[in-house]
Amino acid sequence: MTDAGPLSGIKPRIPLSKPVLLFNKTTTAPMAGKAGQPSLPPWGNALAGATGAVLANAIVYPLDMQVVFLKVYAFHCVLS
Repeated sequence: MTDAGPLSGIKPRIPLSKPVLLFNKTTTAPMAGKAGQPSLPPWGNALAGATGAVLANAIVYPLDMQVVFLKVYAFHCVLS
């Protein structure tokens, strides 16, 4: 005799035996090589990621400094 538990009579809305597709079709990068092969070697991906991080910080850091300056300026205006 097995104990099925209190939820044994509830059926799932999606059959668990079938895979659930979240998108209509699969997409691949247009510049990618054959299926299963990366378009860049690992060091190329590392270099691309590092370059993107440097550029993002170079763009965002000056804007962040302006935000800090405006907050400090507004705080000093309130105090005086």
